[in-house]
Amino acid sequence: MMKMMFNPMLSGALLACLIAAPAQAQETPAKGEKSVSAAPSYPPFQIIVADERYDYLSDADKRTSLWPSLKYIPITDGSYLSLGGEIRPRVEAREHMGFGRGAEDSGLNSQLRSRLWADLHVTPNVRIFAELQSAFTTGEDVAGPAVDQNPLEVQQAFVEFSTSPSSQGSLALRLGRQQIMMGKRRLIEPRGAPNYMRAYDAARLLGHSGKWRFGLMGGAPVRDELGTLNDSTNDDWTFIAGHVARKMDEILPGSDLELLYIHTNRKIAPMDRFVGKRETLSARFSGKNGGLDYDVELIGQHGKAQTGTGDQQKVRAWYVGTDSGYTFPVAWQPRLGLKVDIGSGDTNPNDNRMGSYDFLWSASMTWTPELGYTNLISAGPTLRVKPMSKLTVDLGSAGLWRTTLKDGLYNLSHRQIRSVAEGRSRYVGLRTTAKVEYQWNRWLLTGLYVNRTFAGDFLKETGDSKDMLHSALYTTFRF
Repeated sequence: MMKMMFNPMLSGALLACLIAAPAQAQETPAKGEKSVSAAPSYPPFQIIVADERYDYLSDADKRTSLWPSLKYIPITDGSYLSLGGEIRPRVEAREHMGFGRGAEDSGLNSQLRSRLWADLHVTPNVRIFAELQSAFTTGEDVAGPAVDQNPLEVQQAFVEFSTSPSSQGSLALRLGRQQIMMGKRRLIEPRGAPNYMRAYDAARLLGHSGKWRFGLMGGAPVRDELGTLNDSTNDDWTFIAGHVARKMDEILPGSDLELLYIHTNRKIAPMDRFVGKRETLSARFSGKNGGLDYDVELIGQHGKAQTGTGDQQKVRAWYVGTDSGYTFPVAWQPRLGLKVDIGSGDTNPNDNRMGSYDFLWSASMTWTPELGYTNLISAGPTLRVKPMSKLTVDLGSAGLWRTTLKDGLYNLSHRQIRSVAEGRSRYVGLRTTAKVEYQWNRWLLTGLYVNRTFAGDFLKETGDSKDMLHSALYTTFRF
């Protein structure tokens, strides 16, 4: 059993080393040879891989090693193909992911996520992007969802039409299956932490002009299905959205203001209160100035939500969040921060108003979906240090409370895991997290992540109150 669990980790790490080593070696000239650039500098990888552009490698003199040769494969004058991929083997330990209630996976399991994408630039203004992705999990005691096990799917497949960049700005229209990320990922994101990522079948218009960025989009998330090449559009949860953002240097150097509006129509949900039409408006102010970085977001929701009797209630929900900190100019570059997430709950089930906040397709507060943002206060300090240039250590601690005593506790799947009738306390528990990552080179990273959440008074009152543990040892190779 242990051999089966660790095989994906070992084989993935070995493959990463075999591929990364030649690429890195070719960037260092042999002794006595003249070097054009002993240490080429490339733009950083993007979370959304389709946002990466490699036009700057059109000069053959810049493609003298394996990696740039894969990123720019000339076809004809003005057209080229770019290839990329990722492999992430991971060994996990899970204990009491439901805090002691229901069927729970325990012990070790191994996961392997593999991605391969191709970006064909037919002309400078037309491109076709496609990505295949697979996710495997072995060693589970309880069969997991499609986010753990999805053998092979088309993760992305879209065509993009764009204008040529100019001093006036640019426009791009993407049509098809695509990953989407907005802002701090508090409402729409590609779900990078789980084994299988999230995509959307959508039409999206993106533009920028000077200090302005803007866009429109509409579509639906892709429904994750167990099986091969069978993921489909989730027509039961559609959206239309628009956003506008502007750099606000005249107010505060390095700052940015972003507004996001999302109309959603959900026909089926794990709980009736999340069924219905919601209008979500977000205002986010973020930036960096010297050692200070800040990110504050306010979200309001209104609309109509369904009740268990089939009636409708007016939605009046909200969210407040911040992830801000200061990096001190001393050894190890310590960043001391504060992270707060507060989502509203329903204060009265009989007043014809629904106060339970719907976090839509938000990123999880941790790497696992044990808690969602509905009716939850999560607040605490964070600390990041860099003992070495390639080594980063992140530590965090957060107290967890119910926002209102009149609502229960929810997970990231919009399911209520503890009802309001099960306890009277506000205190849910204490979460402690640690992440250590070593960036071997541009392509290869190894990390360890641990989340230990201690059950508080409310969970103890429900009768099921086991402390939760999730840890993961992983290696990510990307090219």
